[in-house]
Amino acid sequence: MPVFNTERVVSLGDISIYTDDDSEIKLSEVFENIRKEYKGKAVDISAKKASEADIVAFFEKILSNYDRDRVRVNDMRKVLSWYNMLIAYGMTDFKEKEEE
Repeated sequence: MPVFNTERVVSLGDISIYTDDDSEIKLSEVFENIRKEYKGKAVDISAKKASEADIVAFFEKILSNYDRDRVRVNDMRKVLSWYNMLIAYGMTDFKEKEEE
């Protein structure tokens, strides 16, 4: 699919989540944490239908040191949705490839 200059497109590899210690953790590491916690299966929480409390509890289990001031529930829903979508398409390797 072509992407034009007028569209805002960001690669999932370029996204990071803010943490309490003023650093960031790559989205691929967050996905890897979810994969380990759920043994490579999709998360059974609906990103659209789950309550805010359920989403926050899920995210605290996956990334306990996320920055509670800068990471919104809507962002958490997106992470959950993206993870389930990738798992549905058989993409389960979230570790970054080391360059030789």
